Amino acid sequence: MTPPLQKLPMLKDFNQIERKYGKPKSLRMSFPLNSKEFKNLKDSMKDGRDSDVTLFIFKNRKVVVIAKPWYGEGLYRAPSGGWKPGESLEGVALREGYEETGTKIKLQRYILRIEVTFSHRHKEVIWTSHIFTAKYLSGKLQPIDKREIKEVKLLTLEELSSLKPLLLKTGSGGLAYRAALTEKALEEIKKRRGNLYGRSREGTSPSPTKSTSKYKRAGTGACPYFFNLFTVYRMLSTI
Repeated sequence: MTPPLQKLPMLKDFNQIERKYGKPKSLRMSFPLNSKEFKNLKDSMKDGRDSDVTLFIFKNRKVVVIAKPWYGEGLYRAPSGGWKPGESLEGVALREGYEETGTKIKLQRYILRIEVTFSHRHKEVIWTSHIFTAKYLSGKLQPIDKREIKEVKLLTLEELSSLKPLLLKTGSGGLAYRAALTEKALEEIKKRRGNLYGRSREGTSPSPTKSTSKYKRAGTGACPYFFNLFTVYRMLSTI
């Protein structure tokens, strides 16, 4: 169910973002946090932030992931950063992409908006994650903010998906949420793969519904072989 628009900050900005990067799928989730996690979350919200931008950055058909200093060996997730009141959503995405991964990126698609309820005992906090795909443009893969990030690397989508048990094994409610977010994001990425990574014209978004139905008609008609080749070409040329 889509959250009521009046609850979204900077409505005009959201309309512009959705026109440029597409309307995301909206989800709601809930996760319990331990006392330390809940306190850290509340402390991070003192400046008014209640949202983050999460980025699935693609480079050479792999995705850029980060590890925080307290993560165990082999534990990674997509980079993200808090969105403070008054900031541009695009500006936050570009800044966090650089600070956490050392790269210059180009946003591609706005794929998910997740409203999550974090709870501890009888207290609750509402948080929203805005999930984008992005294209790597330049820069060495290395953290700029070394206090927050200890490692940056590339993983295939399959390798990233396989990390879910490690995230859950930590017992962290926050990482359990990141595991669920990653799972849903990868579902959307695979679903939209045919036209996810690019746009037909600068500043205009592709129309997944129209293009998908068009290609399905072509694929189920007299020339399914041509459709398969076209799909593979799109995937390889736009990632």
